[in-house]
Amino acid sequence: MRTRQLLLILAFLIASSSFCFAGEVKINLPKHVLGQQEISIVLESMDAELAGGTITITYRPGSKVEKTILLAAPPINRNRKAGIDWIPSEPGIARIDYQSHLKSSPDEVIKASKMVGILFPESPLSGILVMCLAAFILFGGCFVSLNLLIKSNKNRQ
Repeated sequence: MRTRQLLLILAFLIASSSFCFAGEVKINLPKHVLGQQEISIVLESMDAELAGGTITITYRPGSKVEKTILLAAPPINRNRKAGIDWIPSEPGIARIDYQSHLKSSPDEVIKASKMVGILFPESPLSGILVMCLAAFILFGGCFVSLNLLIKSNKNRQ
């Protein structure tokens, strides 16, 4: 009798969990990609059929100069993959967000996210100029401070 009750509870839990399943999507992309070269963002569906969704790519997320672009994602069948081509245009960190919904239930939203580092083969000119300006301000301030200190010591003697 006890075994039958446990099996009945187990069967109920398995049946109810299949109705609550929301699906899962995985973004297949390396942690570091080269900029200005076409790469493929591969979306893999795990046991769910997804309608077409959107991919949001945010360069430098959370900063004051973040930039966002939107890409359309194709529908993905159960246990299949879909790829979207993308050319990273800016160096730094980028967050890739995917959002879609199940074909069988449009109310259930499926989301996935991944952070990617974008590398460029050469340093951008603007970065070098900013570093030179920072060095000029730093060492110029040191020179002015030392100069004032030496003049004040000469005046005391």
